[in-house]
Amino acid sequence: MFKKFSYIFVVFAIFFFVLIYFFYQKSNDVIIKNSEKSIEELLLNYNSIRDYVSSYQKEEVYKLQDNGILSHDYFSPVLLSSTFSAKMVNNIYNKKRLEKGLDPIEIKFASTHPRNPANLATPLEAKLLKQFNNNEITKYSKKIIKDGKPYLVYAVATKRTTPTCMKCHSDPKNAPQGLVAMYGNKNGFWEKQGDMRAVLMTTYPLSEEIESVNKTLYWTYLATFLVFGILLLIVYKFMQKIEIKNLKLEALNNSLDKVVQKRIAELNIEKNHLKHILDTNPNMIIVTNGIVIESANKSFFKFFGYENIEEFKKMHKCICEYFETIDGKKVEKNFTIDGLNWINYIMGRNESVHTIELFKEKKKYYFNLSSVYLNEEILLLTLQDITSSKDKERVIIQQSKMASMGEMLANIAHQWRQPLSLISTLSTGVTMQKEYGILTDEKLLEAMDKINASTQFLSGTIEDFTNFFQADKHQKYFKSSEMIKRSLKLLNASFRNQPFIIQQEILENDIYGFEGELVQVILNILNNACEILIEKEIVVKIIKIKVYKKEDSVFISIQDNGGGIPADIKDKVFEPYFTTKHKSQGTGIGLYTSYELIHLHMDGNIIVDNEQFSYGNKEYIGANFKIIIPQKPVLLQENKVDNGK
Repeated sequence: MFKKFSYIFVVFAIFFFVLIYFFYQKSNDVIIKNSEKSIEELLLNYNSIRDYVSSYQKEEVYKLQDNGILSHDYFSPVLLSSTFSAKMVNNIYNKKRLEKGLDPIEIKFASTHPRNPANLATPLEAKLLKQFNNNEITKYSKKIIKDGKPYLVYAVATKRTTPTCMKCHSDPKNAPQGLVAMYGNKNGFWEKQGDMRAVLMTTYPLSEEIESVNKTLYWTYLATFLVFGILLLIVYKFMQKIEIKNLKLEALNNSLDKVVQKRIAELNIEKNHLKHILDTNPNMIIVTNGIVIESANKSFFKFFGYENIEEFKKMHKCICEYFETIDGKKVEKNFTIDGLNWINYIMGRNESVHTIELFKEKKKYYFNLSSVYLNEEILLLTLQDITSSKDKERVIIQQSKMASMGEMLANIAHQWRQPLSLISTLSTGVTMQKEYGILTDEKLLEAMDKINASTQFLSGTIEDFTNFFQADKHQKYFKSSEMIKRSLKLLNASFRNQPFIIQQEILENDIYGFEGELVQVILNILNNACEILIEKEIVVKIIKIKVYKKEDSVFISIQDNGGGIPADIKDKVFEPYFTTKHKSQGTGIGLYTSYELIHLHMDGNIIVDNEQFSYGNKEYIGANFKIIIPQKPVLLQENKVDNGK
């Protein structure tokens, strides 16, 4: 922690000194600006004195001369020289400043041709005078050190020579003889009208301004230092708390690592359970990408005489062949192994049965084949042996069950993929956040809660699908709401990702019968409804599920807004092997099986009509499948259960 804090301290120190330098530079600018403003005020008073002498005092002397009271040759700088008068006032002002311990402010009319030698311009002043005359500059300001003290040299232009000025600055013969007698006939004469005779130079002491500004600057330095010190203290305390929390989190993380490892072990056990379920399945289950067989269950290897997938891959490869349909879409035709047609679709254009023939040792076997894409590339195939089947009803019902098994397995894979990915992402994220020191209690607990929720979901998924495949041995009494809820949970995962609006109006009723078979019937109808809404690209996809009692029967109504069933085929939908789907997508036994299950096993009925309904102030039409199940007296139900036992 101290190493990290030292870096922060260095950054704060650099930033502090940068601010100090910035304040220092700004203070110098303020000193110069304040001094220039003071000089301009002083020069304003200075020039006011000169204007007074020129406009009033001189005029009075001239009147006295014109009235003969004074001689025209009379001249006194005290009365007639504005420069002299202003200079004397400035001297008195500086004397009073000295009495108060203040440095004098020097004001000089620098000229290259002065009457008073004290005003003779230095080379710099002569240069400035020339620049002012040529209108090259309007003012001059520069900080200097004089006698160890800081001063500001400030120069501005004086007024240019006017006709009035020429009385004393042109030909000496026209000037008062007292002026000539005092200064001679050389200096200050023969000037040109419109020229600037002198530049007004001010040497202003900066000590007072510096002292005033420095007081403010020192307080600013102190305030900045205190602010930075407080911030550093806060940062240090904050880092100290973080360090303590990190130590606690590290201990908690070690504990959670053990929990996660334990849960991963449990998930591996559940995964092995699923593998055991697949391997003990008598049907052949194959996963392929169309080029090679990725994996298969033990039934597959037992049939072909291999021990495992590695041994099989050494000998064979899998190829999916295609043919072009009328509308130009590619549809799978043959699934071959090394081109030997060991697995061959019997899929003529007028056929509706997905039956395949397998040849083993010159013997022909018949299998029921279902296929489903786990993603865009991976295809899952399920093969059910129906060679020895003699009971048509049993074969058809079993075909329906096995045809849906591929979708169920796809659902397992689909529903497991996201939670497992989430668990991996969360555990990796926690590790990275810990490494970078940004892992907080809240983030850690949130991640652990999500991991736990995901594992519970995985466990629940196994239970849901295991229960679905367990055959009902006896009729039983069950709740209509729980049965509908179970059906929706088993709905094809790809459909749940679609924006379906599923309206439910479930009036709780007690139903007596085979719950698993009723769930299968509802799933068949729901899957058909979802497929038709997707196929027709309906924007607002609505499915209404309604359970109600009418007379002595429970009605389960499932309706969609897919436009309904065409009138010419409505009476055929419950016939065996009738389907409007392509041969690779539909078997034609789903609704027939559903009818048989309800009619023969539960003494009920299924009917379908095209009906209108309202949703969101808009009318829709679609197929409405109604499952009608007679209610049995409770006593009869209990007797049937007891007899079954």
